[in-house]
Amino acid sequence: MRLARLALFLSLLVFQFSITPVAWANQCPDILGSAMQGDIPELSPDAQVGKLYRVRISWVRPTQFAVGYKEISSRKKLFEKKTKKEQLEYLLKKTGSVVIGSDGYVWLIDGHHLGSVLSRIEEETGKARYLYVRVLGNYLAEENVDMEKLLVQKSWCYLKDGNGKRRNFAELPETLQDLQNDSYRSLAWLVKENGGFHESSVPFAEFQWADFFRDHIKQSQLKDKPWKAFKKAMNLARSLDAKTLPGYKP
Repeated sequence: MRLARLALFLSLLVFQFSITPVAWANQCPDILGSAMQGDIPELSPDAQVGKLYRVRISWVRPTQFAVGYKEISSRKKLFEKKTKKEQLEYLLKKTGSVVIGSDGYVWLIDGHHLGSVLSRIEEETGKARYLYVRVLGNYLAEENVDMEKLLVQKSWCYLKDGNGKRRNFAELPETLQDLQNDSYRSLAWLVKENGGFHESSVPFAEFQWADFFRDHIKQSQLKDKPWKAFKKAMNLARSLDAKTLPGYKP
């Protein structure tokens, strides 16, 4: 019974990512065509705010400490099953965002999970992988910009580690390969994908949900009884205790 429940839990993890965004691609032929022709430029020091670029995934620096490994594993398997055109469609639909810092770093603001998928594929294949990103800010030419202060004030970084513990900005990992696992972040993703709460534009919204579940579900239960933990999380997501969280569905 325990193995059957675990299998169901894992099947739920991959359910929502089995759909290829063909309909979206048909609505955006210009973007897709430009990408296929290589017309979307590579990120450069003079990149303009709001424009779309491609950036090699190994060049970016994370602005968070952790990701959900189960989410990454699921998305990676499904991404690798797609054709090259379908992969490109997916990447163009799931664009990330970056800030070019006065310190010379390309700070990845949004796209850590997809970026981690691409980073793992790059490491396995030895072939460069690129993420499509929008530029939120370019401070390379500006002097005396405190990037830590800027990123914190604009809510462009999330300073809790895989255990939900507050950390210092200086401790942020240097690469996507160094990101820790937060099993509650995977749980939050799973709940969202199965209708527990709405997608939200609030920065790091799913980490807020992860912390909420962390406070109500024991780590031992999440590890040993994932199906039971998932059902509890789905119920918690609709409870009044969660009403202040981004994307709450009454």
